[in-house]
Amino acid sequence: LERTEVRGAAFNRSLEAYGANEDAGEYGSSVESGMPVLQFHAGGRLIGIMAWFGVHCTCLSRDNDLVSGDCKGVASYLVEQSMGASYADAEHFVAAFPQAACGDVSPLDQGRGDD
Repeated sequence: LERTEVRGAAFNRSLEAYGANEDAGEYGSSVESGMPVLQFHAGGRLIGIMAWFGVHCTCLSRDNDLVSGDCKGVASYLVEQSMGASYADAEHFVAAFPQAACGDVSPLDQGRGDD
């Protein structure tokens, strides 16, 4: 398990409530920027990753009525494509971005739709 930092991707939408926590001043940021990443290997090659990031999947506008993986679905797709995934191949690279603790954290592109 490794850990990487993702800065500038999210914001705390309730700073007043966050600031009311007794330990709020003990942290360098009002959002968790750490992202644990677990790699999966088989036969000496990387076959997938799972990366937890705490942000609500609210990038699409409320007018979107299509089924979507929102920002985490796009992240999965982009990582898989960068690894040469071919969805016709039963053994392609898989990237998953399950939910981490997100509290009042929203993505920077919240609700902007298809811009």
